[in-house]
Amino acid sequence: LIVGLLFGVSKLGFYDRAHVFAQMPTGAITHTIASVTGTVYARYQNSREQLSAAFRRALRFILRSTIPISLLLVVEAPVLVHSLIKDKWLPLVPILRWMLLYSLCRPVQDDINALLRSVGDPKRIIRHYGAQFGFLLFATPLLAINYGAEGAAMSMSIGAVIGIGVALWSCTAYVDVPWTKTLAPPLAAGGAALGTRLLATPMVESLPLLAGGFVGGAILLITYGLVLLAIERRALLDEINTLYTAARTGGKF
Repeated sequence: LIVGLLFGVSKLGFYDRAHVFAQMPTGAITHTIASVTGTVYARYQNSREQLSAAFRRALRFILRSTIPISLLLVVEAPVLVHSLIKDKWLPLVPILRWMLLYSLCRPVQDDINALLRSVGDPKRIIRHYGAQFGFLLFATPLLAINYGAEGAAMSMSIGAVIGIGVALWSCTAYVDVPWTKTLAPPLAAGGAALGTRLLATPMVESLPLLAGGFVGGAILLITYGLVLLAIERRALLDEINTLYTAARTGGKF
């Protein structure tokens, strides 16, 4: 609404399409996970130990899958836009890139919401959404006026980080999570993958657009997978197998 009022329908169209792009891949993951975790969380709501174990597994899976997808979406955005919706939409690329943190935080927040609903505490959901809304209410107009539609996207990402901070704090009332062990490996792998991809930029840009996008995406994803595997090794494979088993057996971890 603010983007439309300040910059017109054309800019609003770019912003809306960037917002859709930012949600699509991670939203699909959230939908898949939520079909399992809601049942699991409700089943274990009276056992903090089992509930914590289930939440940790789901959170680890979400982080480890959404980080490379979000990075791929942002880094290779020009190729994806060119291939899927044509060059006239290329102005949405910088807007989409500012939505990276929003794209990363949304699936985690949705999983925390599923946890809080399952334990019968929706008031905490209202609390972290309220924190986001309060920030966006004041920050979005200011950032949009100063930085355009990119500023509005920036406010979405900052608001998402604020909301996820409150949400993670809220869920500690019901689960115990080793935050460093949970968050550090995928963030480190993501940083290494992004750094490697940026170093390869001159080589990637020397290729035709589609070939460059394919090679650049492959560099990013392979680096991410190798670094994450090097850090976590057997634990990563065990948790993937556990989640696969849960999906096949209707939520039995």
